[in-house]
Amino acid sequence: MDRASYPYQSVQLSSVVNMTSEPGLDQRFYEAFLSVCNEQGFNCIDGDVAISVKLTKFRLLTRSLKSSYSSEYSVVLNADVILNYPDGEEKRIDQLSSEFDESFIAQNTVEEINTNQELVTARALEELARRIIHYIIYKQTELDQKHGIKKAQ
Repeated sequence: MDRASYPYQSVQLSSVVNMTSEPGLDQRFYEAFLSVCNEQGFNCIDGDVAISVKLTKFRLLTRSLKSSYSSEYSVVLNADVILNYPDGEEKRIDQLSSEFDESFIAQNTVEEINTNQELVTARALEELARRIIHYIIYKQTELDQKHGIKKAQ
């Protein structure tokens, strides 16, 4: 789908609230969201669709052990999202997460684990932002299908 066919051309990130114990996650999400918007060609000032995000869960999980030490980790990130469309429709998406499992393998140094956690967290935030944008891009297509409307070719 090309940018000209998007149902909306701009979005506005109204609020980002970090309910997790991970400091700075809200600012990092904001930066990831702006990056994804730029990548997708969306204007992020005074947008058609207002977006509110509440980051509700952030966890670093041990996925595998090797010789009694953790060797593979996974970052779990969830958010509650509210999309307010210009027609007054409000869409709530509870416990939205990255579409893919965000994991990494690290030897047992704290520095390596922290570095990899930061990189994987950035990927998870970017994927979360991308999923939100995809909801907006494909909203009109979903509504058209629901009502049996086909676009003229």
